[in-house]
Amino acid sequence: MKIKKMGLTALLFISANIAFADDLTTHNCTDYPSTAVINSGGCSGDLPGGIGVTPAHKSHSVPEAIVKYICKYGDPDNCIADVYLSDDCTGPIIGTVIFSTTTGIKSVDMKDANYQILGSSFDITIKNTTGGACPALRKEGQKNKTT
Repeated sequence: MKIKKMGLTALLFISANIAFADDLTTHNCTDYPSTAVINSGGCSGDLPGGIGVTPAHKSHSVPEAIVKYICKYGDPDNCIADVYLSDDCTGPIIGTVIFSTTTGIKSVDMKDANYQILGSSFDITIKNTTGGACPALRKEGQKNKTT
């Protein structure tokens, strides 16, 4: 019985770490919230609880399970995200990110020269091209450091 409990604990620990590694994290260094339309579907801002909106000057993660669920309605190895600087996917697309649900970001095609979208794996940073370095960001719900 003790071995079964240890095995279950190890399995839960491994599962939790795998899910965490594949969460899609956005660092938004702009003055506007960011959202995306995935595979020409609905706006991420329509997801319950604000899970699909990264507030201005914040970092925000979308759980792996949600990313995989949304991307399954296209090609999960070439999931296409049109990025907007609004909380409801309105206004111009600033860039398009193509990513795989197993390996992460594959390419970025910028549409607005005033912004940059940088990233690797499952980590994306959106910033102004003239804004300098991205300030120290905190997870949503925490206050930014003031200097």
